[in-house]
Amino acid sequence: MIRNIQPKRIVEVGCGMSSCIMLDTNERYFDDNIECTFIDRCMKIVHEKFRTKDIAQNTVLERNVQEVDLSVFTSLQDGDILFIDSSHYYAPGSDVYDIVHHILPVIHNGVHIHFHDVFYDLQYPVEWNNTEWNEQKTIFHILQSKPQYHVQFFTSYMAHNYPDIFRQTFPSLVHTAGGSLWLKKNML
Repeated sequence: MIRNIQPKRIVEVGCGMSSCIMLDTNERYFDDNIECTFIDRCMKIVHEKFRTKDIAQNTVLERNVQEVDLSVFTSLQDGDILFIDSSHYYAPGSDVYDIVHHILPVIHNGVHIHFHDVFYDLQYPVEWNNTEWNEQKTIFHILQSKPQYHVQFFTSYMAHNYPDIFRQTFPSLVHTAGGSLWLKKNML
C-alpha cells in the first residue's frame, strides 16, 4: 500500500516489525524521501532493529500517543498515511480512545488510515488469548456511524470472501491473511 499510495509523510502509532518494513520500503523504493514519525511508549523494536541512520532521518517519539501534540497528526495532508498498531484496547484514557476521539476527528481529508490486527469476523485469534481487546468493534462502529471514512482495502475480508484471488495476489500471505484495514478520510 505504501508503494501504491506514495505518501510524503507517515505517522505510525505503535512500533513493531511494520516499522522496520516501512523503513525498508522507504529506503528501497523512495530513496528515504518519506518523512516518518514513530510513536510508542516502549521503543524496544526501535532500539533493537533500527539503524543509526533510521533514527537520525526520522522522528521517534518515545511516549504514549495521548502525550503527543495534535499538530503531529494535523500536519498529515491528502495522500499521507496514519498507521495505527495500538494496544487494541478501547476505554476512556486508552490510546485507542484518544485515537478515536481526538486524532481521527482532526486529521485532514484524503489521509489514508491503517488499522493493524483487524479481522473480518471481529474476533482476535484464540492463540492471542486476550479477551480485553475491543478495538476492532470500535472501528466497525465508526464505519457504520461516520460516513467520511471509506474502506480502501481489508485483507481479512478479501481472504475470507475471495480466497483464490487472495492466494494468487498475495502468495506470501497464504498461511495468514493478516489483519490490515485501510481506510481513507473523505469530505462529506
